[in-house]
Amino acid sequence: DPRHKEKFKNIGRAHVYLVTRCYEYLRKKNQPVSISMVPLVYTDPLRADDEGKIYLQELKELPAGVKIIIVETKKESLDYFKILTGRYPVLWSNFLAHYENTKALVFPPFSDGGREIDKLCHGYYFLPVMPLKEDFRGMSWLCAADYLWQPAEYNPEISFQKASSLMFSASIGGILKEFSDYKNRVFSTATQPNYPVYGNTKTEKIDYCRKVMADFLQFRNKIKNAEFGNLAENLIQEINTYQTQWELIIKEIEYRDFPCQAASFTPVLAGRDEEKNIISKSSQIQDLWLVKTMNPPNAKTAFYLSYDSSNIYITAFCSEPAVDKIIAVKTEKDSEVFSDDCIEIFLGPKAAVFMPYYHFAVNSLGIVFDEEVRSGAAELDQPDTKIMEKKWNAEAKTAAWKWSGGWAVQIKIPVKDMGVQLITSGLRWRFNVGRVRYGAQKEFSALAYLPAGQFHTPERFAILEFK
Repeated sequence: DPRHKEKFKNIGRAHVYLVTRCYEYLRKKNQPVSISMVPLVYTDPLRADDEGKIYLQELKELPAGVKIIIVETKKESLDYFKILTGRYPVLWSNFLAHYENTKALVFPPFSDGGREIDKLCHGYYFLPVMPLKEDFRGMSWLCAADYLWQPAEYNPEISFQKASSLMFSASIGGILKEFSDYKNRVFSTATQPNYPVYGNTKTEKIDYCRKVMADFLQFRNKIKNAEFGNLAENLIQEINTYQTQWELIIKEIEYRDFPCQAASFTPVLAGRDEEKNIISKSSQIQDLWLVKTMNPPNAKTAFYLSYDSSNIYITAFCSEPAVDKIIAVKTEKDSEVFSDDCIEIFLGPKAAVFMPYYHFAVNSLGIVFDEEVRSGAAELDQPDTKIMEKKWNAEAKTAAWKWSGGWAVQIKIPVKDMGVQLITSGLRWRFNVGRVRYGAQKEFSALAYLPAGQFHTPERFAILEFK
């Protein structure tokens, strides 16, 4: 809202205003009061961009009684956080927060261990698992308590065994441990199920899915036949959800061409004047699915792909029943284009690995947002964390146009910006495209089925072959 921009100048000041007002109101109503906030930048402040650091500096104006929550635990990062904000943070086990969705039984604690960071923070927040049954909550509390009691000697494996032995028999604890380990292997992440599928052909991919489904069925039978009490209902429901998702993924594999194709063709970046050539000479992708449900969207989108030795060309034709309601307010490069009606493109030059990949968003004005996304495994020792490098830029060019029934955009992406010198026939990349609608109807659709509803799920990307 322009009025808010004039009043607050930036989002940091707006957050300070909101939190301060809440804090003062609660203090008047109820003495004493403790209030904590999760800031816009809650990861490593040393890795924050200039805008993020300015945001954190604005938080110095918060009342002294307000605590700020972050998830970073490195000493140098906590010291720098105090320089920026004027206070040490409260540390939050972000891993465990993600586990709420997966009903996990074990969480990894803060990686640094020991008590050396006690003096660099105001305390710790643990978010125990939040399912319906007490069994789960009890397990997570026991593990958390074990860590807090002796963090220097904490061992997740031993802690889990102790917690399960208190709540269940040894045999049931063993099944729980086996089930937890299997999920970690299949989903390759400690946050939420991402459903990666392995195989070089359709048949291999489907066979892989069937094998995983059979393994989960075995776990379901073990759980049914053991004395799990209230826990059994939750675990069986969880497994049934996995089975449903794997069935949908098999449906996706059977329906889609494998791999997707990009034709060898160099279109002119001329928008509407190049439509006929694009349609006749490029490879076509149609029938995007709604994320989470795999149902057809109300507004159809057709993508056309081609390439030459140095560039990838993607054109999207976006039908829109209510053209007058298209949201297109971002006019600057690298602004939050993804908050407009837009298309999104994901390109991973290394098909054998999930990251790095490159993300592009283009709105109906042809404005581009781009970033590099890489794993936090090497840099942060956090394999489940994605590093979004917004300072990365490609020399992408666009052309955009509208008609009475929708809008279209062309984008030319040089591959050298993604570390690739030359595209040759037969090369394979990881790839996904999606569309975001906000104006007439909130709708998110994509080529790849995304059970979690998140575009940034490289484990679910399709494979693109340059033919």
